[in-house]
Amino acid sequence: MSGRLVLLILAIASAGAVGSDVESFSDRDAAVFTLALADFDRSRESHDFSPPGFVAVPSESKPLQANIARPSDISAAAELRTPAPLATLENYLQRNRVRFRVRLSASAPASLHLVAINGPSCAPSISRAPGVRTCAYPRAPGFSADGEWAFVGFDFLWSIHSGTAAYLLRKSAGVWTVVDKNFAIYL
Repeated sequence: MSGRLVLLILAIASAGAVGSDVESFSDRDAAVFTLALADFDRSRESHDFSPPGFVAVPSESKPLQANIARPSDISAAAELRTPAPLATLENYLQRNRVRFRVRLSASAPASLHLVAINGPSCAPSISRAPGVRTCAYPRAPGFSADGEWAFVGFDFLWSIHSGTAAYLLRKSAGVWTVVDKNFAIYL
């Protein structure tokens, strides 16, 4: 991890408490989050970690904790083969100081289910419900100033363990595509 990125994380982490505001996903947020989550759903890696079924997504995000100097998403981003633009990660960290009401884009596959729950986590009753393969804990995407790059991070459950997914997306000719991804698994 570059020294600039470590300093950025420390500066944002020390900038104060996480806000209690709740914002809503924009169309752009929903589009890139859905694309990353659909890619995760199709990936061999996610199926290796979890049984068959659908991906449950809480309807509200959980903010990053202000006192965590190196969020798991950024650790996973550091392992991407294509480095995420620093401004994109900065925007991601800044935006995720508040909670977001999450929504998926209209193009979301049927295997992704937005679960209306109180709070930003999958209760044990939901994560063990019939048909649930895993639960993905959403966060708002971060974008570059020119809108060409996006970083999407989310945590997910597998078995009795957890993991973090990091996605780097790029918009070209008006279409978002996955440029790189990394999964960090915690035992």
